[in-house]
Amino acid sequence: MVAVLGGIYFGVFTPVEAAAVGAFMAVILTIARGKLTWKATKFCVLETIKTFAFVYLILIGAFLFNPFLAVTQIPLELAGIVSGLQVAPLVILRIIVIAYIVMGTFLEGIAMLVLTIPIVFPVIKDLGYDPIWFGVLLVVVLEMSLISPPLGLNVNVVKGIAEGVPMGDIFKGVLPFWAAILVCAVLLVMFPQIAHFFPETMIQ
Repeated sequence: MVAVLGGIYFGVFTPVEAAAVGAFMAVILTIARGKLTWKATKFCVLETIKTFAFVYLILIGAFLFNPFLAVTQIPLELAGIVSGLQVAPLVILRIIVIAYIVMGTFLEGIAMLVLTIPIVFPVIKDLGYDPIWFGVLLVVVLEMSLISPPLGLNVNVVKGIAEGVPMGDIFKGVLPFWAAILVCAVLLVMFPQIAHFFPETMIQ
């Protein structure tokens, strides 16, 4: 955690490079603990291939879908409709957040972003919200959605690793983390300036 987040914060490497560093250090830690078995390696490789194929299938579909959105101007029309509703922007934001939580129970994070951002982002801008703040909030909400019952994609990944642990026990175990992320999301909505605090202190 210190190496990955510290490296990003102090400008040693980019977030994409940080992912590689984190994966490499996880392998080193696994070797040091004597947990790197052939079975574990095979499982990780197969899960990586399946996830990679799933995400890129979604990405291909999204790239085909995005030109359709541009031609039909559905995002702009939707933004106009939403801005004309006689409700507070916070109500619409809540609806968007709840929709992401529901989607996160059966969709992967990147897939959700690629499929929904072309539609949601114009709405957010039209409502007057800060795009950077919304991006930070969205990442937090996505992490919460991926461990939300009844499905919870990341919970199912844990179940695949801890085969002997009942799903109910896993959900009970992640509840404190779910609650903590929810509190974080609420604080971001109440105090939007939090989203800019750390980035503004980072080394450029």
